[in-house]
Amino acid sequence: MTPPGQSPNWLRLGWQWFFRPSVDPLDIIAQNRGVMGFNLIWMWDREEEMSEMLDDVMALEWRPPHVGKTFAFERGQEAMRYLQSGKSTGKVVLLVGGKSDV
Repeated sequence: MTPPGQSPNWLRLGWQWFFRPSVDPLDIIAQNRGVMGFNLIWMWDREEEMSEMLDDVMALEWRPPHVGKTFAFERGQEAMRYLQSGKSTGKVVLLVGGKSDV
């Protein structure tokens, strides 16, 4: 919004619109990425309610992720092949400076 009595800089707005970041949905899929957003503007004046929800989330007892197999960092290619094989369950972890279970 522009201050009263001033008009917007149409050239600048056009330039910004033309060079705005763009997202190609097919690229997102190919790169195994996602886009997620939350519109919480309706919670603006509900600070107490939001605080209670945050307390509830923080009180959850999260289980640690299941680690299926660990590999030494030097065996990263083998770890990648194992991950791509479809035989893995849980997380595949690369250990830096440690020993693996494989």
